[in-house]
Amino acid sequence: MIPYTERDTDLNFRPPYRITGVEALSAVRRIDIHAAQQWLDETLNWRPDDEEPKPEFTALPLAFVIFMHMKSMCSIDPPHDAWGAASETEVVVTLPVLEWDNEGLPSPPSLKFYPIVLCLDSGPALISGREVFGFPKIVGKVEIGPDGGTARTEACRKEGEATIDRDALLLALRREKDDGQPALEPDSYGKGLAEMVKEELLGGLDRGVLGHLLKLNPARKALNFTLERVVDAIEGLEIGQKFVFLKQFRDVANPRVACHRSVAECVLEFSTLTSLRRESGDWELEVPEWHSSRLLKRIGLVSGPIGAPLRSEFQIDMSLGKTLWTS
Repeated sequence: MIPYTERDTDLNFRPPYRITGVEALSAVRRIDIHAAQQWLDETLNWRPDDEEPKPEFTALPLAFVIFMHMKSMCSIDPPHDAWGAASETEVVVTLPVLEWDNEGLPSPPSLKFYPIVLCLDSGPALISGREVFGFPKIVGKVEIGPDGGTARTEACRKEGEATIDRDALLLALRREKDDGQPALEPDSYGKGLAEMVKEELLGGLDRGVLGHLLKLNPARKALNFTLERVVDAIEGLEIGQKFVFLKQFRDVANPRVACHRSVAECVLEFSTLTSLRRESGDWELEVPEWHSSRLLKRIGLVSGPIGAPLRSEFQIDMSLGKTLWTS
């Protein structure tokens, strides 16, 4: 293996990471499954010369929008565990995806989570996460409070526009009206998420979604896979959840291509759940139109009313990752 050369500064501490004092506000939004699948095919599923992707990822018609404040993030690996703890506030848009192994006999897919947009306010956390795992991180100003969260960053409204708005609203989740009802307390974090998914998705789902999930593959149809099983998987989420990432670097000689491209995953273990409640009232999601940040619009993550989010407090251990595929 090629040794990693540390550059000044050594604030970008190495994984595995421990993140403590996490306060999260999690919401669910239905998206365009076909546009999301196209994005997966351009990222996680892309292989040179149209080779079959192994593994292969399939989109689901929903996204999680999560605002988080983390009191402390540091390395678990000595000697890095003795310095460099950083606080961080971020917003992440994550797609739950199905991973098919494409090896041998057909087998049920596994549920994984693919972060596609991540805005945060910490330089060391930005460098560590983007450089090591491939998190798609941008720096900005993120705030979370009793009535929601906002994320602001640099953005450009029109293609070729010379002026950059340095305080552009990237995303906002706000309580528009407090109906005075007390917050609900789900039995578990997974059950709270599953309830939001049911409210957002299953009421008006079109018949074509299941065929898309199975990609008309007879072997997969034999698995009798349904969206109800997805909801069951979310409801039964354990402390160890697998996240998958696209890691790439732009080629210096030809910036239209990547000099490195890989698909990686790591396990996030959630523990020490100290608070869990489903917020009350009427909530609104705002997704402004920016040319420089148009992925959210592309996949159908749009402004409008959204189900009341789930507020929670916990701890995260982020393990060493592994490479699933590399160019």
